[in-house]
Amino acid sequence: MPEPIVRIAIERVKNKELPKKRIELTKSAIFLLIDAIILYVLLKILIEVAKWFL
Repeated sequence: MPEPIVRIAIERVKNKELPKKRIELTKSAIFLLIDAIILYVLLKILIEVAKWFL
């Protein structure tokens, strides 16, 4: 009798933890995307500045 109860509890814990992990992953992905955009913009600016000096 205790086995199915334990299984149900484990399933519920897994189901609750998965969305949190997904939210964390999407947040980190968004931050990585923002970082990539910032780096791209900085690179473009550096290229423009380099053109002025060359």
